Amino acid sequence: MSSPAANRTSTWRKVILGTAPIRFREMEWRRTIVVASVVGSLTALAIWFGEPETAFPLAVGSLFTGLGGIGEAPGHRWRIMLWTGLWVGLAAILGGLMSNVGLAELVVVALVGAGCGFAGALGRRGALVGVLTLVTYAIYAGIPDTGSGTFESGALVGLGAMIQMAALLIPVLVRNRRLLRGREDDLPSVRARIKAHSQRRDDFLRHGVRLAAAMVVASAIGHSSNWPHQYWIPMTVAWLSRPDTMGMATRVLSRVAGTIVGVALAIAIINVLGITSYGLAVVVALGAVVMLLFLATDYTLAVIGITVIVMALLSLMGEQIDQTAPSRIASTLVAGVIVVVASVSWPSKSARHAVFE
Repeated sequence: MSSPAANRTSTWRKVILGTAPIRFREMEWRRTIVVASVVGSLTALAIWFGEPETAFPLAVGSLFTGLGGIGEAPGHRWRIMLWTGLWVGLAAILGGLMSNVGLAELVVVALVGAGCGFAGALGRRGALVGVLTLVTYAIYAGIPDTGSGTFESGALVGLGAMIQMAALLIPVLVRNRRLLRGREDDLPSVRARIKAHSQRRDDFLRHGVRLAAAMVVASAIGHSSNWPHQYWIPMTVAWLSRPDTMGMATRVLSRVAGTIVGVALAIAIINVLGITSYGLAVVVALGAVVMLLFLATDYTLAVIGITVIVMALLSLMGEQIDQTAPSRIASTLVAGVIVVVASVSWPSKSARHAVFE
């Protein structure tokens, strides 16, 4: 039986080194570079057209849609990218509509959180789309005014998604269009899968309920606090929450560590080095490379990439990122506490005693 000291060492080892071995040769470098290049190029185009505020929705749509397509065979890739782009675009519109209704938004965030949490019942791809949809909703329900209207933001998210799809799929069409047909997975119908997981003891149903409650608490704190960027707490809750509560504490520590390092790195790159304009587009692209390469193997490094992307985009919109850094780190800590409490309160049945492993 391992000692408490050994368990603590193991936890910090996972935070620092990741939960899976990093095999650089097996990483999807080509697709990652394509996705990151599109995200950076769209950011640069927004600057070139004199509308830097449009870089945020374009980057969200292209990055999240690209994330959905990485790791998929061509026949499945276009489907998951299409669904991802559709849902994140709708989430941006819904979040924008709910951004000015105050605490009444809590009812909507509960429903969206429950639905996105239960989406994992549809399979791994459903879980991914659910997470990205909820993250997008949380961002646009609490983001500061970007200069774009609600429906315009949704359209820009969709435009970013379509451009990313074209960048990843046109080369496949040129080589062999039959690759896009693919074979449908031999899975039960959507209705059958939902029915199979609609049991009180089911992990996905539990996750949906936990996530709805956690998002309500996170959004309520965001609405009632005077911290800038009230979306950061619910957005972090959406990123951290998983149907399987095993190792939740490790994920939370990784998120906190990655946010602190990412904020410090972004300030050093952007403020200290004086990076502006098109240089920020390069920073966004590099952050996307780090995020996409390490999301499956080292969550801390992936969070560093995510944080750098967000900080660069906000700096492009005129924010003094060094002034909001303390509240951003504090918000991450609050979100981590919410996720851990939710996981302990009603853990998945397969991880009843393993939340802190």
